[in-house]
Formats: sequence, structure tokens, C-alpha cells
Amino acid sequence: GIKKIADFTTKRMDTSVTKRVELHCHTKMSDMDGVSDVGDIIAQAVAFGHKSIAITDHGAVQAFPVANHAIPKGSDFKVIYGMEAYLVDDTKDIVRHPAGQSLQADFVVFDLETTGFSPVKNRIIEIGAVKVSQGKITERFSTFVNPQVPIPFSVKESQYRSNLECVTKDPLTKGEMEAITREDRDCRLIKGQVFLWEGAKGWEDLWDIDGTIVK
Repeated sequence: GIKKIADFTTKRMDTSVTKRVELHCHTKMSDMDGVSDVGDIIAQAVAFGHKSIAITDHGAVQAFPVANHAIPKGSDFKVIYGMEAYLVDDTKDIVRHPAGQSLQADFVVFDLETTGFSPVKNRIIEIGAVKVSQGKITERFSTFVNPQVPIPFSVKESQYRSNLECVTKDPLTKGEMEAITREDRDCRLIKGQVFLWEGAKGWEDLWDIDGTIVK
């Protein structure tokens, strides 16, 4: 059988008389970089006797709320909130294919849920969108999409129900397609990631290169 042995590990401690302050710490919110939860980092810093730590994820501030709640009650520990920001090359155009639109014009923010990250092998399972007019959400749209393929078991447990619903329902109906068309008519679309259909060569196949908004 298996015999359990006594714990022979020792906890690492900061025995320095003068404690340092870490001014550049990445959490798991730094994609492909940090791996530790900000709460665990702060707990370790407190155990070391440190009085402060700087959270400086690259291009993200999502760890800030958790960091704030991770400070022990009654403690004088201080979190320095920062970010490893990105610089923009001001010699390049920031706006591409302008059509003279105002920054106050209506726009649609949409998101896709998929069975994976491959634009070739994976399928869309959910579409959600909101229309923003004068800084306020005026319309909402969401629908499940039957990918017509099994959904991998690697999806999050919290998504089991919605995933089961989308694979048992019909694909997008004509009415749902018309609803999507009405939602984004006369608006620019804002999306963080785009899945190209089979045969598409690049993002240009999804965009109005000449700046014309098709009605």
C-alpha cells in the first residue's frame, strides 16, 4: 500500500530586518504571464511581514477588486494599484477606414461564445449584442445557436445548461437573422475576436473596406 510520510517541507520566510516592497508583481490576470491569484500573493506578502505590494498586470486591472478585499481586516498593509501599460506608436493611424463618423454615433457591441478557439474546427453556440446610443444601452439581443456538433466536456460547469439548450434547439432562424440585421443597421460593430467562415481569407472579408455602412 501507500504509506503517508511526514511533511518535510519548510515554509519560505523573509528574515531580512529591512523589508522590501515588491513594485512589479503580475497576477494570473496577466495572460500567458502570471499564474498566481492576487489574494494568495497578498497573503504571502503579509506573512513575509511586508507592508505593501504593487500589482502591475500588463494591460489589465481586473485584479484590483480582489486585491482590495484580500487585505486583512485591521491591517495597515497597502496595495499599490498600477498597470504595465502599452504605448501607442503615434506615427501610425489609430483609426482605420474612417467614414467621417462622430464618436457620438450609435454602435453595437457584440460577443460570440464558441465550442473552442479554432476558426476552422469550432462553431458558434451563442450570439449576444447591445446597441449603444448616446452612451446608453437602447437595445439588447441574444440567442443560442445550434453548432450541429457535440460540445466538448472541457467547457465550464456553469455553462452546462446553456450549452445543452443550444445544441437541442434549431440553428438561427430567418427571424433571428432579421433581428441581428436590424440591431446592427447603420452602426459600427465592436468585437474583440472574430471567427471567419470557411473560405474567408482575412478580416477584410468581414469589413466594409471603403468605409460604407451597408443598410
